[in-house]
Amino acid sequence: MNKLREICQEKLSNPAQDIEASNRMWNRRAKEVSRLSARADGDGYFSFFKSSVGDLDGMSVLDSGCGAGRYLKLLLDAGARAEGLDPSIEMVRTAKAYAAENGYADVPVYHSSFQEFEPTKPYDYIFVANCPIVDYYENYLKFLKIAKKGVFLGTWIERNDLFLDTIAADMGITPRKRVSFDLVYLFNLFVADGYLPKFQATSRTIREDIAPEDCVLRFASWLFGEDFTPEDTERLMKAMEKRLTPDGKVPAELRGIRGMLYVDYSLKY
Repeated sequence: MNKLREICQEKLSNPAQDIEASNRMWNRRAKEVSRLSARADGDGYFSFFKSSVGDLDGMSVLDSGCGAGRYLKLLLDAGARAEGLDPSIEMVRTAKAYAAENGYADVPVYHSSFQEFEPTKPYDYIFVANCPIVDYYENYLKFLKIAKKGVFLGTWIERNDLFLDTIAADMGITPRKRVSFDLVYLFNLFVADGYLPKFQATSRTIREDIAPEDCVLRFASWLFGEDFTPEDTERLMKAMEKRLTPDGKVPAELRGIRGMLYVDYSLKY
């Protein structure tokens, strides 16, 4: 087990995240991401977490990397004493507004990265969905420190957007590789430390027609990086316009594998 732990720790010793660059991107994308908040739990993250935990009523949960507040609302709806955390100030504002619109005007949403967050109290659970904090070993140690009962981590293991690939080929750009096994390394790290984690991976295919303005910033960040320019988005929009549906929509098709990991801290061998 010591060797397994060493391997997983090495795999999760990634270069430090550029929080400032990431925040600049997410501040720009806050409105776009907020449009996803009203969707039901179509990705299964919340359902997996709730079925693993059981009754959330009265449980304290930190939604780390809460974004526009989609899962924060679901946690609150289930009776959890949920709080949000996000390093993007625009995401914090958006999450607070979305919570207030749904009857949760006083929910705390902290403006901080997980790495720098110093809670004044422990939480029963930490909930993380599609957030890069799963990529760093030091955050693994913090999961164990902050949560009393357990942690949920959900993320894409592989993600391929076929429309984006087509546009990238049209523009002569090679998209960044969208494959990460860090969740698998975390699973094995928990095992090496004596925990009995619950893991599930599901393949997903999503087909939907989307308004170009609802995905151009997302595609720009994937093609040009976090500090994409207005010129980048203009060039991208022109390339997209050539392949829109007759009613002017982006014919998006996403294929990938989502991973979900839940660890009950009381279960150890």
